[in-house]
Amino acid sequence: MGVASGAAIFFWTWDGFMRMAIMAGEVKEPRRTIPVAIIGGVTIAAIMFIGAAAVTLGVLGADEVGAQDTPLLAAALKAIGPWGKWVILAGAIVAALAEILGDMLSASRVVLPMAEAHELPSWLGKIHQRSRTPRRAVIGLGLLSASAALIFDLRPLIEVGGSFMLVWYFITHYAALNLPIRKRHYPAIFSWYGIVGCIGLTIAMPHAAVLAAVGTLTILTLARLALHRLHPQRRSA
Repeated sequence: MGVASGAAIFFWTWDGFMRMAIMAGEVKEPRRTIPVAIIGGVTIAAIMFIGAAAVTLGVLGADEVGAQDTPLLAAALKAIGPWGKWVILAGAIVAALAEILGDMLSASRVVLPMAEAHELPSWLGKIHQRSRTPRRAVIGLGLLSASAALIFDLRPLIEVGGSFMLVWYFITHYAALNLPIRKRHYPAIFSWYGIVGCIGLTIAMPHAAVLAAVGTLTILTLARLALHRLHPQRRSA
């Protein structure tokens, strides 16, 4: 259960491979490109994760890894010396910047259709004429994310964020089951496998985080229903 709980909490670290699917509307030859990108992305990430874990365990040992908040940094200091710390820090900074840019890119493409469907303020869905990108959505998300990171300690929300992602993936797999057979890339068994996996990881997730995510989603759903009742034109749009 410890391994399952860890996999559930850090499930969000695998979110990168879904960006290509989110960007499908801007991809040339999506039927060929998206499967290669997703499978390749998952494979590369698995090799990197397993490799880093194996090296860290080999240098420090399991007991010392468990006692560390920053095991990669400790392993670098022990194996390489003082300058190994700067190698790890430089890699962490580059990884953080790449993650920020990737998340901003994909999240803005989620905001865009939601704004076009009047689920979010319509001004967020405006496309810049020269760059042909949803600039307002990118700027809005950037300001919101930067403000939250500067004001709050977001680490306690990792588990809640992971719960949200499991809900998102569950809905995605369920939606894939409703696709016509001619539009599917793979058999329905993959979607069922994903649904079972999401349920299993949700069970392994700390219950407080799951309850917080469910409560937040319930409040937002009720607010959305109330908004549609007050403004019926949004629903028709």
